[in-house]
Amino acid sequence: MDPEALLHKVSMMVQDVYLFQDMIAGNIRFERSDATREEIEESYRTIISVS
Repeated sequence: MDPEALLHKVSMMVQDVYLFQDMIAGNIRFERSDATREEIEESYRTIISVS
């Protein structure tokens, strides 16, 4: 593929990631304050499986 044509098909999105000085559960609860302990643990397992 022509490199210039490739440049027209690729984009980049910048994202700032914030972690608060809190426990992991607090950072997960930031999005969903009513999350149960089981939901938080499942979220954590998902996060570490894709890391």
